[in-house]
Amino acid sequence: MYELIDHLAYMRGAVLGPLMARAAGQMPRGVRKLETLAAAYARELAETVPRHHTASCYKALQATIGLYRTLRSQIQGLELRTEAEEVSVRYLDEVFAEVSERT
Repeated sequence: MYELIDHLAYMRGAVLGPLMARAAGQMPRGVRKLETLAAAYARELAETVPRHHTASCYKALQATIGLYRTLRSQIQGLELRTEAEEVSVRYLDEVFAEVSERT
């Protein structure tokens, strides 16, 4: 679970933060000052921070996916691999359902 929590932090700094800054017309620099530079996304970004609990991690991962989808939709000319994305997200949902049944 710590690995997932760490990965979500990486996604905020390396992917979501720069995309949010870009959407706000700023230079992409991780998550530094995003509370003010991209305040419109502050609530969505906060939802990507999990607690050390399975359901919280799953919810944060879903929030990360949702925010990424929103931000990437603002980029022109992006080649999306929606089939692979749908398969991956479906697998995530299946894994969470399986883990939830065991706990």
